Amino acid sequence: AGRKQIADLPLLAGTSEIVWSPDSHSFFLNGGETADSGFFVKVYVIDETGLRERNITASAQRDMVEAFPPCKAKNHGDDCKRVEENPGFNMSGLAWNSSSKAIFVFAEIPCSNSYGGIMCQARGYEIDAATGQILQRLSAEQVKQHWQTIAAWDIKVPDPPVYEAGDTAPPLTTNY
Repeated sequence: AGRKQIADLPLLAGTSEIVWSPDSHSFFLNGGETADSGFFVKVYVIDETGLRERNITASAQRDMVEAFPPCKAKNHGDDCKRVEENPGFNMSGLAWNSSSKAIFVFAEIPCSNSYGGIMCQARGYEIDAATGQILQRLSAEQVKQHWQTIAAWDIKVPDPPVYEAGDTAPPLTTNY
């Protein structure tokens, strides 16, 4: 009694965690394709029409490309243009905010030599679960300082990115 099946949810290969929002109207799935890359967050909202999936990390993917330009990285791979167009950086949901309206997401460029001087670079994002809009961005240092207690692993602060001679990344603007 009191239970109702609202949808069948085929789990994506690599799904490792489900995290319910505090109001129990939404949840996100975390997972990964391999041990060091392909980490994803999938958000689902339950409403009167059923279960709806939301892609909330597209804005964070684009922001990571702008923050750490792949083709400017020292020793970048031959596919840097593809990475700029379709990044696929690691995204892991850490938690919901207390209002159930946003998710704290850890974003990381995979720690692979193919990314050259930007490998392992990381940021944190508070992302609106309804729109995917970035509400707040944090540097790796700020993520470690403010979100370490909600992460299931020891957040590492990477060395600064290294770019080809004369190239630099844009400065980070944050709300902290």
